[in-house]
Amino acid sequence: MIKPLLGLVCLALIFNFVCFFSVAQSYEYRSTENPFYWKNRPPHPGYWQQDVHYQMDVELIPEENLIKSNSFKLTYWNNSPHQLKELFFHLYQQAFQPGSYYDRLWMDNGRKAKYGSNEIEGKCTHIWNVRVNGVKTSIQPDNSIVKVILPSPILAGDSAVIEMDFKSWFDKGDMRRRMKVIEEMGQKSFGAVFWYPSICVYDAQRGWNVDQHLDKEFYNNFGSFDLSLTLPSHFIVEASGLPTNKALTDEEIELLKIKQSGTYRDTSQLKPKLPATGSKRTWKWRAVNVHNMAFAASPLFTRADTIVNGVQIVALPRTVARFSWKETLGFMGDIIKNGNNYFGEYAWPKIVIADMNDGMEYPMITFVGGAYPANRGLLTHEIGHMWFYGMIGSNETYRAAMDEGFTQFFTSWVMDELQQPKRGFFIHKDFGYPVNYKYTDSYYGYLSMRKGGQDAPLNTHSSDFNTSIGQDGGYGQVYFKTSTMLYNLKYVLGDRMFFKAMKNYFNQWKFCHPYPEDFRRSMTDYTRTDLSWFFDQWMETTKSIDYGIDRIGRNPENGKLQILFRRHGDMQMPLEFVVANSSYAPLRFYIPNTWFLKDSVGTILPKWYGWSGFNRYYLAEIEVPFSDGIVVIDPTFSIADTDMSDNTKTFGANLTNLFLPEVISAKEEKKRYKHKLKK
Repeated sequence: MIKPLLGLVCLALIFNFVCFFSVAQSYEYRSTENPFYWKNRPPHPGYWQQDVHYQMDVELIPEENLIKSNSFKLTYWNNSPHQLKELFFHLYQQAFQPGSYYDRLWMDNGRKAKYGSNEIEGKCTHIWNVRVNGVKTSIQPDNSIVKVILPSPILAGDSAVIEMDFKSWFDKGDMRRRMKVIEEMGQKSFGAVFWYPSICVYDAQRGWNVDQHLDKEFYNNFGSFDLSLTLPSHFIVEASGLPTNKALTDEEIELLKIKQSGTYRDTSQLKPKLPATGSKRTWKWRAVNVHNMAFAASPLFTRADTIVNGVQIVALPRTVARFSWKETLGFMGDIIKNGNNYFGEYAWPKIVIADMNDGMEYPMITFVGGAYPANRGLLTHEIGHMWFYGMIGSNETYRAAMDEGFTQFFTSWVMDELQQPKRGFFIHKDFGYPVNYKYTDSYYGYLSMRKGGQDAPLNTHSSDFNTSIGQDGGYGQVYFKTSTMLYNLKYVLGDRMFFKAMKNYFNQWKFCHPYPEDFRRSMTDYTRTDLSWFFDQWMETTKSIDYGIDRIGRNPENGKLQILFRRHGDMQMPLEFVVANSSYAPLRFYIPNTWFLKDSVGTILPKWYGWSGFNRYYLAEIEVPFSDGIVVIDPTFSIADTDMSDNTKTFGANLTNLFLPEVISAKEEKKRYKHKLKK
């Protein structure tokens, strides 16, 4: 037993070293050794994006709810074919103060914001003493965007160094401000997000992306960050990236380890693990292949770590009793495994879940709340963001569906993979779909919002959903409609082809900036079939799916069963149906709408060619070995049918002939069918 015991001791020592003093990636972001740098693997010929390297030395002053810069240096590489005569920066926190654009948006929605004391005084993010290549220059602020006038243009292929001084304040008004301070038990906890001046993205699609921050989504440049953070010595911190110094002693590391004890409501251990001595300490991190740097700091944090598939997984609760963190770590590992299996390999060395009463994602670190196991969906969603917000850096300000909707699909799919055996299979009272995550977290949201008159094309700016705030005005469709769209694309392509194409998209575009047309092109190129009919309907319109069985008859000449299908909705899809009898195995049939055929579809019938108001009827004539039975459209509940009341129809032995001319006259069509959008 001596050798195995010695091995366990060595493993424990190695584990502690890896968890608390991980060595950052040795390569520079722009190095040929960086396997994820875009120049080493461009998504297509001629592609370019800008590069950044932030070097920041800052101090967190808890008593003032303030981050103060000691130094800020940004190296910016202009990889575009254009010369740049000015630069633009995000000052996201400037949105949260009286008189801001966001304040005006609240008033336009009939709401009045309650501001914190710093916000009332306009203490959000201030910058001054801006220098470019050592030359002091002027700025033109416009709320959450500031324009920097360049002393001389940055030529194509050149770089510039921007330096400035800045301060950012935390606060706790009632706007959805992610950078916040939590006060409890006489202690303060800080979530530092979008806390530094962040240069806007200049890309080939839109030039400078200078959208004002109106509480929705974000878009930033990939690059690297070196952060040095000084704060009181009893605070525990985690951040994007890996540590480059050992901020804690071995004894302090041991003290922070979570002990499984207490209950959810037990606050007896809600106190600092390290003594407040009045001294300070400095934590340092380096993050490569990221587009943002966030950190969480609290005297109340404890810590649990594990490693799954080479990824360091860190749980950072503010109290040992709030979650069952042993189970949380295991569940986080399962999410990573499923993400790797279905969407592509997690490429960062770490993922942190910090207990910050929130649900928000940042590279390698997410802020969550709630209690395990009730918060499994939140955990899955926030970790899922690491794929479609983090490693794929879409312009989600412009098209939020590219992140939120893809992540919602990730959430529903992975939760069903992990939890479906524990879920019932019941029929929903409104829509007739089974109760599992696919439907509760995707289809129901989409159909309910349609029913409530809140549908919108997915290609809508995140701030332009009926000029609303939060999830109102149809903005929720960027989650639910996009996820439902992807489920329906999976139905069109088949599971095997769909997930292979999704992996191809992820691998092609990770650490780059795809737009919706890039996703469409990637899926089309991989599947080698035209999918424009699908994406045009889902992303550019508010068309909906609604198929029904109109009549069933029998051809007296050959005895074949005749089924007349009707497309009530304006959205076309391929159609699966089964014909069943209690004494026979169900017969599966497939009506394609294009030349593409997915795997394992049953008996293939002639194409149903049509769209919107054109060719709404289809007569299927099939052989069945029984005289009575049932016909069911979409037996796997795959298409987002807005009215399933006519998707099932029984038939008996004494069926009369269905007379259906090859072409129904326009007059007959108008008389027999009156289109209504389902709400």
